[in-house]
Amino acid sequence: MRVILTLIIPVYNVEAYIEECLESLFPQIANSKNNDVEVIIVNDGTPDKSMDIVIHAIKKYSLERQVRVVNQCNQGLSAARNTGIRLATGDYIGFIDSDDYVSENYIREIKSNILKYYQLDILKFNFHFFRNKVSRSRRTNLINTVRYSGTEYIKNDIKENSWYAWRRIYASHLFDDILFDVGKKYEDVLTVPLLTFKSSNCVALNSTLVFYRSNPYGITKNSELEHAIDILSRVNDHVEIMKRRGYNKQLISLHVYNIAKTFVNTVATAWKGKFDIFFIHSNFTTIYPHLNVFRTVYVYVYYFKAVLKYLLSQVKRKIL
Repeated sequence: MRVILTLIIPVYNVEAYIEECLESLFPQIANSKNNDVEVIIVNDGTPDKSMDIVIHAIKKYSLERQVRVVNQCNQGLSAARNTGIRLATGDYIGFIDSDDYVSENYIREIKSNILKYYQLDILKFNFHFFRNKVSRSRRTNLINTVRYSGTEYIKNDIKENSWYAWRRIYASHLFDDILFDVGKKYEDVLTVPLLTFKSSNCVALNSTLVFYRSNPYGITKNSELEHAIDILSRVNDHVEIMKRRGYNKQLISLHVYNIAKTFVNTVATAWKGKFDIFFIHSNFTTIYPHLNVFRTVYVYVYYFKAVLKYLLSQVKRKIL
């Protein structure tokens, strides 16, 4: 049986959440008439009981043929995803974070659109943020499902600046020469733009398929300056592939500008006082050539706004 879709789920220290994740996904696979979806669960050396829950769920839904478990020593999210990519046999690849969960029509929506659109490179969908309950959504501004040409889709993606890997399904060939950067944080910001810029045929769905758990203690909420540097490490690669694909300077500048804002926001949440300004400037040598004066100035304005927002949130947390 041809495998249409491979879903990769890295597992590490998610004992409290993994059951909810799998219970949202496994019934859909078990109830499917065709065995054309495979799941690769990568145990990234988790020290807790997450894998006991995984094994129990596989047996509960009799998915031993469709779900493959791979064990490796702890190497981080990027390495776990890369392991899954190398083992994937599906025409398309998707990622699910093990502390999130998916909608009840996740598999059906993805498969139907893969089959509907010929030679699709990327399928993008909406998602909801939540902590203890669903709180707010992140939606592409669509009335109906839209098929984009490469440039049109990329322009919308750059404006939105939402590079979550799990928000998209990718044609497997996109990973022939692109993998996630091992040992670096913010791997989605580094890698997903490269996959996107390489694509030609993209579809954006006006459907919410993923429920994303916002962890207040995660890496983006507890930033360190060395993590911020990672965000800029692939900017030149982004620019080069955009140039090769013929994207204009305005589009390249907009993308670099948004990456710069992501960088300064991360610096702001790792606030070290006036030292941050020197840190930002010293790491912007690859950024400045692609920004006009207005955008350069606004990046620093954005930084001060981000610092103020961060400090106010800290005060609020102490009060509460």
